[in-house]
Amino acid sequence: MQQVYYKKAFIDFVEKVTDYDYKARHEFVLVGRLPDYVMADSAIVALEPMSNEIYVSDYQLRHSQRPEKSVPLSLEDLTLLPSKLEIARWFYDSSHNNLIATFDVLSELDNDIGKAAIKINFAKKKKLLNNSIVTSGVIDASTLKMKIYREIKDEP
Repeated sequence: MQQVYYKKAFIDFVEKVTDYDYKARHEFVLVGRLPDYVMADSAIVALEPMSNEIYVSDYQLRHSQRPEKSVPLSLEDLTLLPSKLEIARWFYDSSHNNLIATFDVLSELDNDIGKAAIKINFAKKKKLLNNSIVTSGVIDASTLKMKIYREIKDEP
């Protein structure tokens, strides 16, 4: 039941923080969990994650939706982020030493996919805040062919 609760709480959170007049307060909410196979990947183990929980702040959500952003996630895709993270493809980004979760989006372009960049053991003002989505958006799938990305696979 908790899984359903945090998904509903996340939808409410997105609706609240994307309101035009909302002022970000750096409040964090649970948005999902890293899969066991991602937690077991050697690059991720080396980062020593404190847990598998993934959070996002009101500030980061608003930042990822700003008009200057090249292609932000649609509001509908954003509210579905907890479900999308459950079925995401995961990549290690060696240039930023973080994770990239990729997923299908409601886009009119065939090669578009959604992404969420996750910083392991994210800290703000020297306070450790756990794993956090630091940005999200829509990218061209061919971007993932760059050498900086390595897919983390769930292999038996």
